[in-house]
This record gives sequence, C-alpha cells and structure tokens, in this order.
Amino acid sequence: MKLTRIFLPTLVFLLANSFLVSANLEVLPSTVNADVYSNEPFFVNLTIKNNFNMTFYNLTFTAPDYIELPVINELKSGESKLIEMKILTQSQFSTAITPILRGNYLIFIDFTPVTHSINILHNSYQPSNLEIHQGDSIKYFNSDTISHSATCSYFDHTLAPSEYWTTQPLNNIGQIDVWDKSLLFHGYLNVINKTKEELAHNDAYNSQFSINLNSFYRQSDFSFDLIDTNLTVEADSTKSGLLKLINSGNETIINMSLTSDYVWIDFLENQFNLQQNEQNYVEFLISPLITQTNDTGKNYTIQLKAKGTNTGEITRNLEIYVPYKELQDINLSDREATIRELKRLVEIIAQLNLDETGINETIIYKDLEFQYNLSGREIDKVLTDITGLKDDFGRISGNMVVILDYLENKLKADMENLTLTTQESILIAEENKKTIDFRNTMTAVITIFVLVIILLSSLLYYFNRKRKKEKGMFG
Repeated sequence: MKLTRIFLPTLVFLLANSFLVSANLEVLPSTVNADVYSNEPFFVNLTIKNNFNMTFYNLTFTAPDYIELPVINELKSGESKLIEMKILTQSQFSTAITPILRGNYLIFIDFTPVTHSINILHNSYQPSNLEIHQGDSIKYFNSDTISHSATCSYFDHTLAPSEYWTTQPLNNIGQIDVWDKSLLFHGYLNVINKTKEELAHNDAYNSQFSINLNSFYRQSDFSFDLIDTNLTVEADSTKSGLLKLINSGNETIINMSLTSDYVWIDFLENQFNLQQNEQNYVEFLISPLITQTNDTGKNYTIQLKAKGTNTGEITRNLEIYVPYKELQDINLSDREATIRELKRLVEIIAQLNLDETGINETIIYKDLEFQYNLSGREIDKVLTDITGLKDDFGRISGNMVVILDYLENKLKADMENLTLTTQESILIAEENKKTIDFRNTMTAVITIFVLVIILLSSLLYYFNRKRKKEKGMFG
C-alpha cells in the first residue's frame, strides 16, 4: 500500500511531463528546399498543427522581409491549418533561414477580493449601481438621520444613523436587487466572474522550421562586338576604341562587367545593367604601358571579356600594333606588380559605382576580396613607387591618375594611423608598466608591514613572558 502511494504520484508526474515535452506547434514540412528566381514570386504550402492541449491565438512568423507568411488568428488544440508561404527575392544569393513561429494562449487570473463602500442617503444608495467580482464584500454606511436597511435575497440588515455594516463575501454571479424597507428605494449589485482571461506568451512554446534558399537571376543572352578589331597606338599616346553590347535574351542582364587581360585598357563605363533588347556602346581607352624601345614595333593581342551575373562570358580579341619608337628606357621590373594592383583597384572602384567626384568618400569593401597588409616600411616604399609612376607615366588615363592620387592619400593616412597606433601602444605599455610597478611596490610595502607587525608581536610576547617569570622569581 505504501509503495502504491509513493509510485502512483511519481507515475502521474512522469506521464504529465512526457506529454508536455512531446506537445508542440508543428510545421510541416520541417525543411523546405527552395530554388527561386529573383523578382518572381515562389509559393510553398505549409501545414501548421497544434499538438498542445490549449488554443493558440495570433500565431505569427519571424522571417526576412522577402518571405511572407500569414497570421493565424486561432488554432485550437489538435487542429491543423494549411497556409501559403510566399518568397520574393530581388537578388542572387544562397542562404539558410530558420523562421520562428510564435503565438499567444489564454491564462486565467483571479482578482483579489476587495470591500466596496456604499453610502445610504435619505432616499437612495450611493452608488445605486455597482459592479463587483465574486468574493467581494460591501460596506454600507447610513449617513441619514433615520434608520435604513440593506435588504436582498442574500442579506437583510437595518442600520441606525451613522452605523457601518459589512456583508459577507458575495459569490453568486448575477444581479442582486437591494432595497430599503423604510422608503422602498433600490440599488443594484452586478456580481461578475472573479477570474479574468489574458493572452500570454512563452518562448518555450515557439516552433521553427528550416528553409534552404537558392535565389537566381534568370539567364539571358547577349552579343558583344568590337567596332574596330585592329588599332594602331603610339607608345606614348592614348587612343579610344568602341564596343557594342546587345541584350538578345528575355531577361535583364545584371551587372554587366567588362575586363581585359592587359592593364592598357580603361573602360569608361562598367558594371551596369542591360535591359531586354537594349544595346549599349561603351568607349574604352588604350594606353600602351611601354617603356622599352624593344617593345615597340610589335603586335599585341588583347582579350576583352564581357560577362553579366546571369550570362555566360564572351571574349573578343583586339589587335594592337605599337609602331617602332625610341624611348628612354625605364626599368619596371620592381613596379609591374604595383601597376597590376592599381589596375585591379580601378576595377574594384568601378564595381563600387564611385565616380571621380566621390573618390575621397569612405569606401567599405563588401564582398570583394581586396586588401593589403603592409608594414610601415613597405607602405613607404609603395608611396615612393607611386610617385615614380606618376612621373614616368604622365600620359596615363584620367581614371588611373585619380586612382594613383587616391591610393597615395589612402596610404599616407594609413601611415599616420600606424604612427598614432604605435604611439598609443607605447603609452598604453608605459601605463601598464607603471601600474605593474605600483602593484609590486605596494605588495612589497604590505609584506614588510606584516613582517614588522609579526616581529613586534613576537617581541611583545617575549618581554611579557620574561616579566612574568621575573615577578614569579621575586614575588
């Protein structure tokens, strides 16, 4: 019998906990794999099931702006509802998303019983109509000069002038008609439920599901042609060329990018969209970076490439003939890498859609793998190289000159920051050293102080013992 009393409540407790753990707001399917196209709505049906033993209200999802999920006003226990999820992206990307489903449920709160006051006047109760909760009491006060009563089906009491009287708690829901037996005036008490309902939320009841999303631009086609495929350009001059792009596909071409395998080419327009059936003529500048006489009198084949985010790549060959010319030879062996980096920076600036007027604005490199990591000495060397490049290549195109100036200013600023950081580091190190020295000094002082106290205590103890012995000897 004792075992039954012990194990039965335990079994009930375990079963109740098991039910609570298994109960949930279920989203089916739990994982959605969605391959969508940008700017085209994509719909997925989801089933939401309430496995709790209570009703949920105002069920909402937390998800990115490009995902729309409806609000479920009410979902009863054991009920399932079919909803439609809409995905509408505006770019190309891949990501994993975990929308969170949350809702509210009702809780019941009991009002604390209170005592209400009613004054009895000459010909009325004040107030004459009063709403109270179950368990509340009424305190009557006769403020008249004659006796009055508070009479109803639950109580009957006569109050003398200036007398107080309090009823028992009133627990029956409904309206109570109270009257005075002397003058027959009435008052009314409206007793309502002592328990009120409120919506509550508990994050432990939240649910979630997974979306593996791949958003694409629809592929498009285009044509790419050079107006002139053979050009002659002097070693110390710049010449312009022209290319034509036509979007022959059914979709807008996103981020059409023009590149070249030579640093000689500067595209005056780059990184642009091309609408369906739109054609665009792009001018480019050819500036042969030649400083050796032996490199003149030769033909050069330069590849120009065009590619959009949602297109394939097309390559066209541009034949450049550089006539023979005697040049004051300049050794660029140490600077070729710098030239290549400058050209790459030109392309990066183009991708950031900056013009020359905004080149001094703050630039945040996002999704571009461009960085430099140089020591102060190396930065100083690059600055020297840039100065030499500006002297040697005064004929470089306008964009390159702007980038040279920008890079020079950027690196100078980095040098200043490096100097400031170094100075701050030195100051911090000095402060830390002072702090450590102070702590060491205080530790030594405290140690000495403690030793002195111990020594004085030992001496005091010794002399007290000696004095006691002397007193004992001569006492």
